Amino acid sequence: MVKRILRVAMVAVVVAGGSARAQDGTEPASISAETARHRIGAMLAKSEPDKNDLNALAEIAERCADPSIRAVAAYNAGTIAMRLGEADAAVWLRRAETDAADPSLRARSRFNLAHAVMPNQEEPPADIAAVDARIAALREAAGLFRSVLDLEPGHAEAAANTERVRRMIRDLMEERARMEAAQQAREELAEQLEQLARQQEQRAQESQGRAERGEPSPESEGSEQRALNEQTERASEQAERSGAGDEAQEAIERARRSQEQAEEALGRGDSAEAADRQREAAEALREAAEAMRRAEGRGDDAENAQGQGEEAPTGESEATRAEAGRDGAEAEPRIDPLAEALLDKERREREQRGQYLQRGRRQQVERDW
Repeated sequence: MVKRILRVAMVAVVVAGGSARAQDGTEPASISAETARHRIGAMLAKSEPDKNDLNALAEIAERCADPSIRAVAAYNAGTIAMRLGEADAAVWLRRAETDAADPSLRARSRFNLAHAVMPNQEEPPADIAAVDARIAALREAAGLFRSVLDLEPGHAEAAANTERVRRMIRDLMEERARMEAAQQAREELAEQLEQLARQQEQRAQESQGRAERGEPSPESEGSEQRALNEQTERASEQAERSGAGDEAQEAIERARRSQEQAEEALGRGDSAEAADRQREAAEALREAAEAMRRAEGRGDDAENAQGQGEEAPTGESEATRAEAGRDGAEAEPRIDPLAEALLDKERREREQRGQYLQRGRRQQVERDW
């Protein structure tokens, strides 16, 4: 089963922040660009961002006076939210993609947003409706990966991911057709079981009537019961092939045992015993039909609905790729160009931060599905 993993290396984030609204209920003042720069610079000292950092970034994205800094903050907030598994990651990345004036930042926002909207691959879809929802999410992701190329035509990873996600969609469409066929087969089998139950109930009434009148069972009665037994045997084989649940198959098996006992009773001329066993068989057949309908849509075939063997989108991008040093070791990731400029100013004002800013690199978000 494929698993999603997100990792964030160094990120341009903030260390401090306030509440979204002042205690007296008034709207808080906006955050100046200078304060935002200071907070972003201070956060470079942190190796692992947390929820407090995310909240602080969200405050800058909401309240900073500089729209370009708001876009950078929203981008980093979305990326950290992905790393922390927060549900609002896509919200921040959409805002960054919409508000960013820098085409490079917009491209990175779209690329990370495509990962954020990708459906969870750990659990297979439970039913056809879940398959449809997953296909819709994958189509959105494919569209986002493709739109990165509108801004950066040479983005090889976005192009490759576009094709990977499209293949995943095609696999799910094929699986959906298979699930529909299996569902149709189960529905038809449920109706067939109900018809067998009605026929078996009719045989029970006839056997009961003969028992009450003291009449012997005609030889044809045993032949008719045997024909019903054979039909139930075929229904049992169809149920197994169609993926019917254990409850339905167990009920069919009970029906078969009761039918065999009814046939034996008819062979002995015991119409009363035959009637009892025939009624038991009819009831078991009805239970099997009801069980199949209850199980419908609960994902009997869901374990196959993942597009198995498909390579998932890669998580490295221009915003996430780390460069290797001369000795082959992975260097620290770069931060955004705008954040880099802001931090350069902070470095000039506070030389003690130089150790953090000398080789600032972009944010890293890797995804391993």
